[in-house]
Amino acid sequence: MEKFKKVIELKGGLIGNNKYDDFIWGELESRSGGDWNIYEDGEIISYNFDLLEKNDDEDLSYIDDYNFDVEEDKRVLLEDLKEYVGEGICFDGGYSDDWYNVEFKGDVMVISFIFNIKI
Repeated sequence: MEKFKKVIELKGGLIGNNKYDDFIWGELESRSGGDWNIYEDGEIISYNFDLLEKNDDEDLSYIDDYNFDVEEDKRVLLEDLKEYVGEGICFDGGYSDDWYNVEFKGDVMVISFIFNIKI
């Protein structure tokens, strides 16, 4: 797996980055924080976020629920997010093995990275 050409440098966090970076990174941290699977060093991990998915008992989709209580200037609209990501972006943590590719497959945001036991 190769890094996407459009790179967002994390520089110790998301300070100074935009609402799209905040959304993407927040979703990644949320998903990875609850991932207790056992991976092999060097394995490619991918998380899929179906942003239009609705639970059976909810009226709002994934992204609509995110935007429900967010200030208007912080809301993330799907089409704007897809345009921002474009052909794909790479969040680079500043270490050679610490980076995450983000792309869209239809309305599904996919975040992929190589599992590194050293991180």
